[in-house]
Amino acid sequence: MSVEVVTHPQFIEKKIPENNLVQEFINKLESKSETSALHLEKRKVQLVSRLFNKVREKLSVTKLVTAPSQLKVRKNNEDLTKTQGERVVYQSEGERSVLTRSLRKELHDILVGTPKKEKAQRREILDRAHELDRIGAEFLKQSEVAVDLGEYGEQKSRFTVLHAPEHKRELNLPPVVLIGGISNDLDPVAGLAQALAESGRDVIVIAYPESTLGSITPKFAENCAADPGFTAHAEYFRQAIESIKAHIDVDLSSFELWSHSTGGPITAQMLKDPSFQAQVKNAVMLSPAAAVDQSMLKFGTGVLKEIARDIKPEKFALLTRYSLVMGRRESKDLQAKEKGAVFGSLLTAIRKRYPSWTSVSAQEGGKTVFYSGGKDTLTYTGQAPELGTGENQYRIDQEDGSHLTALVQPRTVISKVDAILHPEVTHDFLLN
Repeated sequence: MSVEVVTHPQFIEKKIPENNLVQEFINKLESKSETSALHLEKRKVQLVSRLFNKVREKLSVTKLVTAPSQLKVRKNNEDLTKTQGERVVYQSEGERSVLTRSLRKELHDILVGTPKKEKAQRREILDRAHELDRIGAEFLKQSEVAVDLGEYGEQKSRFTVLHAPEHKRELNLPPVVLIGGISNDLDPVAGLAQALAESGRDVIVIAYPESTLGSITPKFAENCAADPGFTAHAEYFRQAIESIKAHIDVDLSSFELWSHSTGGPITAQMLKDPSFQAQVKNAVMLSPAAAVDQSMLKFGTGVLKEIARDIKPEKFALLTRYSLVMGRRESKDLQAKEKGAVFGSLLTAIRKRYPSWTSVSAQEGGKTVFYSGGKDTLTYTGQAPELGTGENQYRIDQEDGSHLTALVQPRTVISKVDAILHPEVTHDFLLN
C-alpha cells in the first residue's frame, strides 16, 4: 500500500467580460443631445446593464476550469519533501474556491440583513464564514491512494480528509466515508462533503480510479468492460478505505458510509462483505442509481430533463455549488480509452435495477437511509417503492428534490437524514 502526494488542480478564474456592447451604446447616447426619447432609451439600457451585473454577481462572477496540477516546490523547505509510507499533503496556495465564495456571499447577505445592534448574532455569522473557509481549505488538501488489486494491478485515486469544528465535537457524531457519482473526481461532492463536516463529522471523500485525476490499468478496464457491474469498484473502495486508515488522524474503526448516485449500488455491494459491514455504523444512499430498469433513450431523456430543470434563472445561485470535472484541456489523458470503457461499463450497470436493495444493511443495529427526489429524472428513485422497505431501512421522499439536491442543498438533506440517524441532534445551519 502507498499513499502518494498530489496537488489539487489549480483554480483558474476567468472573469466574465463586461457587457461592452451595452456600455458602448450608453457612451453613444451620452455623446448626443439629451432629448427625452434618448434619455428614456439610455435609462432602459442602464437597467438592462444592472440586471446583467446582478446575474453575474449571483453566479460569483467567475467560471471554473481545471488545469494540470502545478506544484512549485521550494527546495530549501523540507516540509515539501515527498516521503514513502506516510501521508504528505501540499497546501494549495490558490484563492477560495467558487463554492466557498458562493457560500460566503450568502452568509454576507445574511449579515447585511442582521441589525448592527445584534452583535452576538453578527459575530456568529462571521465565525461561520471563517469555519467554512477552514473546511474549504481542507478540501483542497488532497492526497492519492494506491490500491493493488492483484492480477488487475495498481489503481489510484484522490482522497481528502475534512475535520469537524471543535465546538461540535461534543455531538459525538461518527466519521463519514463519502463516495460520489459515476466515475467522479472529488469536486462534484465538495458541497455535500463540506456540509457534512460543518454538521460535526470528520469526513473522508474518495474519488473513482477512472476519474479525470485517477489512474487505472488496462486489465482493470478490461475486467469492468467484460463484466459490467459494481464488484470491481466495491473491492477498490473497500481496500482504499483500509489503506487510508493508517495514514490519517481520524478513527475509522466505525463509521457511516454515505454515497450519491452510482455510489449507491457500489456501497450496497461493499456491504455484502460481513467484515466490512461490521465497521459501518449507518449507511446513507442519496438518489441511488440502479433503482429502476432504464433504456438508453429513457436515461438520455432524463439527463436532458434534469439539466433543463436546473438551469432555470431561479436556480442560478445554486449552480455555483456544483462542479463537474470533465477533464483538463491543457493535457491529453493517455488513459482516456481505458477510463471511457470503465465509465461505459458503469453506465450499463446503473440502467439495470439492483436486485437486492431490500437486503442492504449496515452493522447489527445500524440504519440504512435512502433519499429520493420526487423530480429526479436520472435515477427515478420515486418509481422504486422497495427502497427503504427492508429491515432497519428508512426512506426520505422530497417531492421537489432533483438528482443534484443532495449536492447543491446538502444541509437541508443532512437535517432530514439526521432526524432519522441522530434524532437527539438539532442542526443550526444558516444555509441550505
